[in-house]
Amino acid sequence: KVDAYEAGLKFKSRNFTVNLAAFREEFKNFQLNTFNGSVFLVQNISACKTDLGGLDIWVNNAAALRVQPFLEVSADDWHSLLRANLHGYFYGCRAAAAWMVSAERGRQTGRIVNVSSAADILVVPGLSTYIAAKGAIVALTRTIAVELAARGITVNAVAPGIIDSGMAHSFDQATIDRVVPMKRAGTAQEVAALVAFLASDAAAYISGQII
Repeated sequence: KVDAYEAGLKFKSRNFTVNLAAFREEFKNFQLNTFNGSVFLVQNISACKTDLGGLDIWVNNAAALRVQPFLEVSADDWHSLLRANLHGYFYGCRAAAAWMVSAERGRQTGRIVNVSSAADILVVPGLSTYIAAKGAIVALTRTIAVELAARGITVNAVAPGIIDSGMAHSFDQATIDRVVPMKRAGTAQEVAALVAFLASDAAAYISGQII
């Protein structure tokens, strides 16, 4: 099961503040699968329209990690990790973009930000499925950025390296010193600041970029 809050289903409106704690509690047992995930997203974008006045910014942020040699990856492992790391991004981008270009909305602008990973560039052994999914997010981001550009919608991706979070606790300081020129992990706040910039008016002429 994927916690819908952790899957990055975050809504923003100019005039309202979303109670994310309540959102997380309501959807903590949500099963994100091929059918229900799509229906869920459409329903909640409709709720945004009704309760919050619309949807201007969409951020996809999800990750599940399993370290396995490639020859030990089962079909179930492959599909479960792709569901967690990739499929939700497709459904999220499609549902958000469909609303952003709709005639009902009255204007065609918007921001979509996908959180990917530097792992598809700095390849790490044992993460074949995770890296495949993150690489696909980069390709998806670039493709839909071109398709949606004329509609005033920007689509970018943030590709963090080692961030001081639960997933990074397996990296000791010696590893960080070796692979990170700054000799430290990044922080969630630093990632969030970049996401906020890409979602702002200051980034209106930036699209299809992986940062």
